[in-house]
Amino acid sequence: MGGTLNYTDFRNYFREKYGLTHNESKEICDMVLETIKECLILNDTIDIQGFGRMESKFYQASRRKHPVTKKMYDIPAKYKLKFTTYKPFKDQWEDSKK
Repeated sequence: MGGTLNYTDFRNYFREKYGLTHNESKEICDMVLETIKECLILNDTIDIQGFGRMESKFYQASRRKHPVTKKMYDIPAKYKLKFTTYKPFKDQWEDSKK
């Protein structure tokens, strides 16, 4: 496994790893991803022990200066998705890259 997994690749990997049928793996993946999307849209935080934290984070509007032109410009307020890995997963991931 390496590179980028798209939805179909992820679903097939999940199916092969757990010995599921095509329809079972599709249904499970769809339910999990839909639940994650719904929670993040509702501005909830998803906290999975040993893996990480996904949250919808609000950033206030601000005024910035362009470093070259010195012209001031406004950055509108917005929400961004933020993912933070927890130490056990981060350590495992870093060890796999050595």
